Amino acid sequence: RRRHTRYPLVTGVQTCALPISLIFLIVLPLGILPIAMLGKKVRRAAKGAVNASVSQAGQLVEALSAIRVLKAFGLEAGQIERYDRANREIIHHNVKGTQAKELLNPTIETLGMLGVGGLVIFVFSTGTSLAELAGFMTAVGLAMAPMKKLTALPMIFAQTSVGVDRL
Repeated sequence: RRRHTRYPLVTGVQTCALPISLIFLIVLPLGILPIAMLGKKVRRAAKGAVNASVSQAGQLVEALSAIRVLKAFGLEAGQIERYDRANREIIHHNVKGTQAKELLNPTIETLGMLGVGGLVIFVFSTGTSLAELAGFMTAVGLAMAPMKKLTALPMIFAQTSVGVDRL
């Protein structure tokens, strides 16, 4: 679709100062660490939510199949409490998963801004021309949109892998 965003990083590597590009390509994998950590949190939360949902569904089937016994002995309040406890657990896991997913973009943007700051310090300390810096920053800016989309993939895989493992 968007051909102008397809290979901006490669163009930046080819057209800009080689030391800046090499530093960027060395530092870029550091962004994988928070993605892996947050992906693990999302996977754990999704697994907990699925387990709680299965438990809740089992409780519901159990209660419906023994409805006469529950009514005869007045156990409705206990069943409601069990259902509410399972529901709170599902909500807790869903909130934790959403928190981990939503924490990804600010984390990546913070690392990016630290990288830009380090780049500016490097450029001024080595005397690299501002034209090379502008070209490189343009390439990195164009690469940010596809990179943000790519960082969402591990989160989607983490969530769906729980369901696939359950099958």
